[in-house]
Amino acid sequence: MKLISKARVGFNKAKTAMIVTSLTLYAQSALALEHADDFKSLYDQLLGWAGGTLGKSIALLFLLIGLGTGLARGSIYAAVVAIAAGLSLVIAPTIIDSIFAGA
Repeated sequence: MKLISKARVGFNKAKTAMIVTSLTLYAQSALALEHADDFKSLYDQLLGWAGGTLGKSIALLFLLIGLGTGLARGSIYAAVVAIAAGLSLVIAPTIIDSIFAGA
């Protein structure tokens, strides 16, 4: 029984050493800034969709579905949630840009 527990401890130490070694080897490439703009075109496209007519259409659909659900249930809560979802869709790109502007 002691032999098995010693083997487990040895295995855990070896596994930890492998993880630390691999993280150390790949840290330089993971932190490299030479590929910082690889996803800029994707980000610009998504930002255009969210702030353009697609985002406004989705926000309007949120409102209409929320109003319909609110009328069906006899409650305004569904409309409030839909309005909040639509507003967050329209406002979120500005907030994300503000957060990452300092980074």
